[in-house]
Order: sequence, then C-alpha cells, then structure tokens
Amino acid sequence: MRLIVTLITLLISSLLFSQNRTSPDEIATNDGSLTVQPITHGSVVLNWKDQNIFVDPYGGGERYEGLADPTLILITDIHGDHLNKNTP
Repeated sequence: MRLIVTLITLLISSLLFSQNRTSPDEIATNDGSLTVQPITHGSVVLNWKDQNIFVDPYGGGERYEGLADPTLILITDIHGDHLNKNTP
C-alpha cells in the first residue's frame, strides 16, 4: 500500500511540475528500484523491474529517445495532450 501511495504522489508531482524532460528520480522499494522519468506536461514514464509504464504519452517520439519501449500505456484523459498517436 505504501508503494502505491508513493507512486500516486510522484505521478501527481510529475504531472503538476514537469514541463520538459528532466533527470529521472530513483526510488528504492523493498522489491527493486523504481525510476520516475518526467517527460513533458502531463507525461511521465515509470520503470520498475521489467515494466515500462508510459502515462499520457505526448510531445513526440524524440522526447522518449533512449527509454525502453512501453509494456503498458495509461491514458488519463480524453484531451489530445494526453495521447499523441505519433508518440510511442
């Protein structure tokens, strides 16, 4: 439960404060490291173990260069800035 609360808090923080891709945050968990990579606007990539979760992919593929392909894509809203078909 604590991990879920931490993930939600980090996701909200990333959505509110990140406008451009910045350095990722590494969070130690009891079951491996969680990487939180803000991308732009409301987009963030979460990496944990072999899972790569893209949240609201937007801003073009170049913003995601060097990141592993998504294993799951989450879309949180119907507006165009929460999904761009030309973004991975």
